[in-house]
Amino acid sequence: MSQYWFFLSYARRDSVENNHVERFYRDLALAVGRSAGIPSDVGIERIAALVAAVIISYRFGYPAPDILSFSILTLLWLGLIFAGSLFFPLGRRWVRSANRRVMIHLVSLLAVCGLFQALPGIALRYNNEVFQQNEVREKIKLLTRAVALNPEYAEAHYNLAAIFEDLPDQEKAILEYLAAVRADPRFYQAHNNLARLLIHRGEYGDALNIINSAFEQNPRESSVRYTLFKNRCWAHLGLKLYDLADTDLKEATKLDDTRAAAHCLRAQLLEARKDFSEAMIEWRFCQEFWSEDEKGLENAWRSTAQERLKSGGPQ
Repeated sequence: MSQYWFFLSYARRDSVENNHVERFYRDLALAVGRSAGIPSDVGIERIAALVAAVIISYRFGYPAPDILSFSILTLLWLGLIFAGSLFFPLGRRWVRSANRRVMIHLVSLLAVCGLFQALPGIALRYNNEVFQQNEVREKIKLLTRAVALNPEYAEAHYNLAAIFEDLPDQEKAILEYLAAVRADPRFYQAHNNLARLLIHRGEYGDALNIINSAFEQNPRESSVRYTLFKNRCWAHLGLKLYDLADTDLKEATKLDDTRAAAHCLRAQLLEARKDFSEAMIEWRFCQEFWSEDEKGLENAWRSTAQERLKSGGPQ
C-alpha cells in the first residue's frame, strides 16, 4: 500500500492544484491500479474502489468476521454495488454526465479511503476488548483481527505475543514480539521480552542484536536501561564473554542495586570465573532481594540460590 499512497500524493499534487477534479479521481484510480499491478488499458478507473475494497475485506475478514466487521463489509459492498456505474453497463448509461461520474467516483473512493483511515481506530477497539475477555481463544481472535486491521499496531502485537508466551508457543511469541519491535522501535518492553526468549533458546547473538537496537534509541528511563543491561549481561554470559558481562552488570547496579536479577547473574559470573566465595555473597543477595513483583526473574535462579546457600557452594 506504500505505492498506493505515493501515487495518491502524486495525483493530488498534479491534479487538485490545477482544479482538474475529474482528472484527480482518474489519476487516483490509476494509482490504485498501478500499485496492484493492473494494466492501465482495462478501464482501471472503474475498479479502483474495488481493489481497495478487497484489501479492506481481507483485513476485516481475518481470521473470521464478527458482527462488527460483517456489518461494515456489508455496507461497503452494498455501497459499491449501488454505485454500479463503476462496474455494470446499466450504471454506465446512467453516468454519461461528467458531473455524475465525478460524484460517484468521489463517494465510492472517499468511502473506501475513509475506511482505510478508520482501520487503526477499529483495531484499537479490538485490542481494548481483550481485557474484558477471560478465554484465551477469544483474546487471540480479537488481537489477531486487531493486527490484521493495523499491522503497525505495536501494542496489539505485544499483547498477542504475551498470550502466546503463556501458552507456551515460543515461535509465535517471538514473531509477534518482533512485529511489535518493528512497528515501534521504542517499545522497549518488547525488546526485552524478545531478547529473553532468544536467550532461552540459546540464540545469544540475535538477542544481543535486539538489545543493542534498543540502546540505539537512547532510552532514558532507569528501569528500562536496567533491564536492557541485565539482559545483555545474560547474553554475554551465554557467549562466555565474561568481561563484557561484568561491564553490563556494573551499569545495571549503578541504576539499582536492590533488584535480585543483577545479583543472581553476578553470582553466575563469579562462579564461571571460579570465584566461589564472592559468588556465595551474591547468591545471598539474590535470595534476599528476590521479589515476585520484579519482572524478568527466572525461577531457576532462585532454585540455584537456595541450593547454593544450603550446600555451601557448587557441588
